[in-house]
Amino acid sequence: MKYYFNVRIKLFLLISLFLQVRSHMANLGIRKFQDLIGRTDLLKVRDDISVEKAKTLNLSNVLRSALDLRPGVNIKGGTVKQDFQLENRLDNKLIELAEPILNGIHNRVNIEMNINNECRAFGSTLSYHIAKYAIF
Repeated sequence: MKYYFNVRIKLFLLISLFLQVRSHMANLGIRKFQDLIGRTDLLKVRDDISVEKAKTLNLSNVLRSALDLRPGVNIKGGTVKQDFQLENRLDNKLIELAEPILNGIHNRVNIEMNINNECRAFGSTLSYHIAKYAIF
């Protein structure tokens, strides 16, 4: 069964989720999502586990602070400036070659490119452009 949600329902669900998360964060004294990164001290294992198999799990290493494992390592995202060299990505060439389809000039185009495991997000930018032009 396929579910169809219009934009207003999706927006309502996201806003509802956001308000619930914001309420939980306020109860914890947290103001920004960034401040939650690395805060394993805010997590705990539930005491009321009823499934026997789940009771045997040892989550101590999961709940251990990353700074205990690697002292001095920066665990907060966005604090170190990074250059992702987006202008050199192979996706730019792919989008250039697929431009006739995106603009509606051609119905199909054959593209042959060499990619390797360093191109992990290959095609993701093209999928953005396809979704942007798509009519649902």
